[in-house]
Amino acid sequence: MPDDLRHVVDDPEQLRAKASWIYETLNAAFRERAWHPRLPPLDELLQTILSHRTTDVQSGTGYLKLIETYPTWADMAAATPEEVARLIPMVQWPESKAHTMLGILRAVHQRAGAYTLDFLETMSTEEALAWLTSLRGVGPKTASLVLLFSLGRPLLPVDSHIHRVSRRTGLVPATANADATHDLLLAILPHDRHVLYNFHLNMLNHGRFICVYRTPKCWICPLAEVCDYYADVYLPNAKRKTERSK
Repeated sequence: MPDDLRHVVDDPEQLRAKASWIYETLNAAFRERAWHPRLPPLDELLQTILSHRTTDVQSGTGYLKLIETYPTWADMAAATPEEVARLIPMVQWPESKAHTMLGILRAVHQRAGAYTLDFLETMSTEEALAWLTSLRGVGPKTASLVLLFSLGRPLLPVDSHIHRVSRRTGLVPATANADATHDLLLAILPHDRHVLYNFHLNMLNHGRFICVYRTPKCWICPLAEVCDYYADVYLPNAKRKTERSK
């Protein structure tokens, strides 16, 4: 049982202790993985675009359909948005994503002279982030995900699940937006690829399966003993329900 680590958002030392406890607890609840590069950077970027508001299975299916249809990214860049969109009906907003991906491919070729982002490996993390986010349709979360998963840079992509879990547990203020949450979490976590990779994956899984959007499953949550939401919302509600049932 940790010391009282609820409501410590204004105490950096306690916040670091809380983040460390959550990291270790989620590693035990889910699993700890060794980092391995997943896809080349340009492939990772395009699959990440496909994954927005879409399940992993659907975005993976869409990515496979694209690489089966277009032997090279140059072939896809020559296609029309309508042709690309027809291949990815399983993802959310296929027409918009087709336009975004084609725009990215053409911008990469125009600026780099080839359909590749492998040159990002020679840049500093800050330079690579700036290069990626200068592309239309690529924000900090997408750029961080590409650099972490493809190149192993010590970054922390913050999606809606990680944002929600971070606010509910009290790792960040309840008013923090996703970009602020990224910066605040990096300030209390080690800048270590292994730690950030596993923290990202396990916070994501926790948000998907336990700390869900509408009705979080607080009664089975392994983080309950340090969670602000559990203390401030779940327990009082459970107490009121018990009193009404008497």
